Amino acid sequence: MSKNKKCAVRSIANGLAFEGVIDHQSIPGLLKRMPEVSVDEPELDLSAVRRIDSAGLAFLIYWGERLVPPSQKILLTGVSVQACQLIDTMRLDSVFDVQAANIQATDVQATDVQATDVQATDVQTAAPLSQDTESSIERTP
Repeated sequence: MSKNKKCAVRSIANGLAFEGVIDHQSIPGLLKRMPEVSVDEPELDLSAVRRIDSAGLAFLIYWGERLVPPSQKILLTGVSVQACQLIDTMRLDSVFDVQAANIQATDVQATDVQATDVQATDVQTAAPLSQDTESSIERTP
């Protein structure tokens, strides 16, 4: 798959693998380059997709409907957090069988608050608790 293309697609043993960005700009090129798929239950591997928009999901529905019977969901593997959120927002869980990608700790933006980062204060006065008051607070693990 060439790095200069916005999105690339290739055949894999059990379906198609996409790489890059699947959006309204890349779809015309993808339609020209879609390889044949000859498996009974194909998957669309999105593990190398950096970004996908609603037009990209519409493209996957269009292409997936050509590959699977109407009674079967389209299997998406390696789906990013962003794509999962978009699928959920668009309520496409009845169309797609989503297998999310392994999420690394760096993919999730969260704040880890350590006990040392929080200073105990008296709620009524918003003043720091005295040592006597602080030692009477029951700590739970």
